[in-house]
This record gives sequence, C-alpha cells and structure tokens, in this order.
Amino acid sequence: MARKTFSLFLVGLMLSLSVAPRVEGAFTPSRTLALSGPERAEDLARVRTVLESKLVRERLSALGYDAGEVQGRLAGLSDAELHRLARRLEDAVPAGDAGTTVVTLLVVVLLVIVLLELTGHSVILR
Repeated sequence: MARKTFSLFLVGLMLSLSVAPRVEGAFTPSRTLALSGPERAEDLARVRTVLESKLVRERLSALGYDAGEVQGRLAGLSDAELHRLARRLEDAVPAGDAGTTVVTLLVVVLLVIVLLELTGHSVILR
C-alpha cells in the first residue's frame, strides 16, 4: 500500500512540475539604457517590420487601433522602452512551442505506464 501511495505521489509531483511555466532570469543594469541614434533606428525598424505583418495588422485593427495611432504610440516610446519591445519581439515564439508540449506528454505517459507496472497492474498496448 505504501508503494502505491508513493507512486501516486510521484505521478502527481511529476505532473505538477511538467506544467509549471518556464521562467528565465537575467541581470538588469542599474542605470537606464541610453541608445545612440543607429541603435534606436535599428530597434524601430525591427518593431515596424513586425507591426507591418498581416496578422499583427489585423489583430490591432480588431482591437480598435488604426495604423496612425500605432505609429504615434511607437514614436512616443522612450529609448529603453523601444529597446525592451524589440528584444521581446525577438524572443517571442509565434505559434508556441509544440515540441516541448509533446515531449512532456510522452514523458508523463511513459511515467504512468512504468508506475502501473511497478505497482503490479498490467498494461497492455495493442
């Protein structure tokens, strides 16, 4: 009975660990970021390229923003805000990370099968 309880505890633990969100940390500078002209222009071009894509344009218009309003808000961003936005756009995964989800599900299924076998239950795959 103790093995069964322990096995169920491990299954629950692994399941809860597999659905935890990925968190990344990094050092942040203590002073504000001051960009030079070419760096700001590069970040602005990167953000404008993303904003000009058809999918983003359609989503912004569905939210009630027109192109002029978006460009006005983009021009009003400080150097640090623009740089942070450009960096976040680089790190964004457009459709999510399906590979990680599939691997996680396979690991959980295999873990359940192994635990069932260890507890004396028979698993028949056809």
